[in-house]
Amino acid sequence: MVSPKTGSKDADVQVLAAAIHNLLVSALNAEAPGHADAVLRGYRGSVRHLGQRKGQATADFISNAALAVWKRASAGIGSTVNYHDAFDFALAVLGRVVGLDSSSDSPVLEHSWVEDLGAIHFITAKHFMAQRSLGRVLCRGCGFFFSDGGAMRQHAQ
Repeated sequence: MVSPKTGSKDADVQVLAAAIHNLLVSALNAEAPGHADAVLRGYRGSVRHLGQRKGQATADFISNAALAVWKRASAGIGSTVNYHDAFDFALAVLGRVVGLDSSSDSPVLEHSWVEDLGAIHFITAKHFMAQRSLGRVLCRGCGFFFSDGGAMRQHAQ
């Protein structure tokens, strides 16, 4: 999880990370019972805050939990999973996460996607609104925010 820090921004990050963590626990337990606790307590599967990369805003959280569970199950540790690769398993987990979040009284996610190797990226509604207030538009294809207008049009081409 996110390391404890002081300040309201850091507290917000921790609350959001905890919410995503809880969604992942439920989704992983549904798809591959018995793996969530082992994977999410270590760095490899934890929910990590990303912030900004090279001046461009992208997802604010990432987790390799689905990838780590798939590797454990493929190695014969714990229960098995019925997916050909980590990407397919991560898509199934993400589907459950999105379903759980959207049916929640206070959903936290705006957009999410799976990288080709199985990492799951999350954009929270709070991060999305902060980027919108700066005049940035989300490319739902790649997950980066671009300034409204020319940059987004150029990116789309």
